[in-house]
Amino acid sequence: TDATEATEATMSTTLLEYIEDSPPSSEKVVGTVVFLHGWPDSPDMWRPQMTFFKEKGYRVFAIALPNYNGRCEFKWGLDFPQVTEALVATVKHIIGDDGEKIYLVGHDWGAVFAYMIEKAAPELIEKMVTVDVGGRVNPKELSGFGFAAVLFYQLYLVGTFLTGNVIPIAGKPVADFFTRLLVKYYAKAPSFRDGHGAHIGYPYYYTWKQRIFGGDGGMSSLARYSPKVPTMYLYGKKKPFHFHSRSWIKEMETREDCDVLGFKSTHWVQIDCPDEFNETVFKFLSHK
Repeated sequence: TDATEATEATMSTTLLEYIEDSPPSSEKVVGTVVFLHGWPDSPDMWRPQMTFFKEKGYRVFAIALPNYNGRCEFKWGLDFPQVTEALVATVKHIIGDDGEKIYLVGHDWGAVFAYMIEKAAPELIEKMVTVDVGGRVNPKELSGFGFAAVLFYQLYLVGTFLTGNVIPIAGKPVADFFTRLLVKYYAKAPSFRDGHGAHIGYPYYYTWKQRIFGGDGGMSSLARYSPKVPTMYLYGKKKPFHFHSRSWIKEMETREDCDVLGFKSTHWVQIDCPDEFNETVFKFLSHK
């Protein structure tokens, strides 16, 4: 399937794959938590958190982003508005007809899509927790090394994505090989499905496509973003650079309905510090 064939109209009725777990039917359900992963992960990354919140009485769901379900269903991936439409449709399906609001938790690109869901449909969300990518990022605040590191890996992934799509026959295997090299030795990602490859790099492609050519795609919808719902932002301190602006941190610190906390961890806070992460998120979600 080509991204040009996947319009917002079609994506608004498209349900993405997800894994789920719930307390026994005899127990009272406290609420519903929906987890969103980022690059290069999968919903399986959230299983420790799913177990924790299920034991606390929550229904739990972890949605797979398009092309992150072990298959390349969209050759050119999907631009951000299309992914957002599909995520909103999937959340509405999970909620059903009872009008329940969800607790939304997103990491990396999952945090970006959480912001986009919240902006498009804040009425679906009770509270939101985002991890290691803020709602506003200012590249000018990066150090020279940080800027170079971000530029390198993002353009690297744009290159592998294009190679896999443009060069016939050999392009995709070569692009997958170099994507996996980056995952293993640069990103050192803890979760990576066998079916993942260059095709999961489409968020970087559409980010840079919008930056170069303009338009309504990419992350343009998050310009001057500020959440309407109570939000907690968590991030790792053991990193050479951060994906949040000082103004974002200040907003999280000063708003009465928001909070922010840094962990002694890498980018994958929920994996490096699972117990502290789970308890911190639970306290925020359960506080009235």
